[in-house]
Amino acid sequence: SGGGILSEARELVLANRRKRLEDWVAQLEAEGFVADCNVLWSEKGGLELTRYAEDNEADLVIGLTRPQTRWQRLTLSNEDWQLIRYCPKPLLLVKPQGRRSYRRLLAAVDPLHADDKPASLDHRILDAAEHMRELHDLELQVINVVTPVLSAAVIASAMARSRSRSASSPILREIPTCAVDGSSTR
Repeated sequence: SGGGILSEARELVLANRRKRLEDWVAQLEAEGFVADCNVLWSEKGGLELTRYAEDNEADLVIGLTRPQTRWQRLTLSNEDWQLIRYCPKPLLLVKPQGRRSYRRLLAAVDPLHADDKPASLDHRILDAAEHMRELHDLELQVINVVTPVLSAAVIASAMARSRSRSASSPILREIPTCAVDGSSTR
């Protein structure tokens, strides 16, 4: 039957991948690392990897991008986007361009926790970055990119917080009054 052949083919692919991973794990263990491996079958690899990372309490998820054509090198795969969007763990996507000697590591954080990201995510990103910095003797740079276009509600909230801290600030005196949902911000 067709289902039997597909099932057998799937098991063959999984066994082949499992063997490759077991060989890598053996090399890592020979170097003194503690390692384990697992192979999963899923049509939505990024979501499955995210679920696996959560279920197994991973501290860091490292994924390999797999561009094959010139166009694919300019874009990310659907699986990469799934990881970026849904993975609640620190995520490191790497390109398969052979070994390089890296000098600088950049950790991107969001201290405002936009889009309801938990504050703990920044701490996990920084912990993972610091660990990698120590492990590979890298220079660590931390960055937060500020979007220049802010909504009126965000501006009003920031102004209210600033005003409560320092009502006599000369900068605040220069900011014009604006209304958000009918209420004045100054």
